[in-house]
Amino acid sequence: MSLDPTGQGRKRWTQRWKAPLNAFQIAFEGRLTPANN
Repeated sequence: MSLDPTGQGRKRWTQRWKAPLNAFQIAFEGRLTPANN
């Protein structure tokens, strides 16, 4: 992360992928984290 000291790139990446990652987590939550059932 030394190439992005302000964190703007990471923030932009997070905004871009937050929804898809959340959808993926919800879709696979049962099989990836069975202990949470």
